[in-house]
Amino acid sequence: MPQPNANALESETRPAVTTNEAARLLCRRPQTLRRWACYEDGPIRPIRVHTRLLWPVDEIRRLLEGKPDSQTPGAA
Repeated sequence: MPQPNANALESETRPAVTTNEAARLLCRRPQTLRRWACYEDGPIRPIRVHTRLLWPVDEIRRLLEGKPDSQTPGAA
């Protein structure tokens, strides 16, 4: 299984990326991220802009670094 692409995030300056870009960075299928958004049960939540989903780069970084979920109550 491919490793998450943390190096690609080092030069990322945008605050959020598209579903396809986030899926590539996380080594997941875009449909997996769409499911996370639909059921609101994933480790990160997207920003909804009209009909589009944008995934916060800071949250992707946090997830790849293995830090606690910042959206879970009681998380450090």
